[in-house]
Amino acid sequence: MGRCGVCKRPHQEFRTNLAVDHDHHTGEIRGLLCINCNRRIIGRHRTPAGEVLLRHAAEYLEGPYTGWTVPTKPKRKRRRSISSRTTTRKRSRK
Repeated sequence: MGRCGVCKRPHQEFRTNLAVDHDHHTGEIRGLLCINCNRRIIGRHRTPAGEVLLRHAAEYLEGPYTGWTVPTKPKRKRRRSISSRTTTRKRSRK
């Protein structure tokens, strides 16, 4: 059947069939899209302004980046889970 035109995942990965994406003004079929890409990515940005927004987003993700990095946070001690604490209490009572 095919792949999603945006995320490129094969149709077997989805519970529903791929949607036939088309231009609502001309009726021209653009390709097949999964439900996520059709509703959340392409569906919300069909206007010319949306197209520009997606192009800008792609350019942004392609870089160049600032060269800065986010400082690492000091690691915290992990708290024991509730189940391990209750097990420990039960054992200490015996």
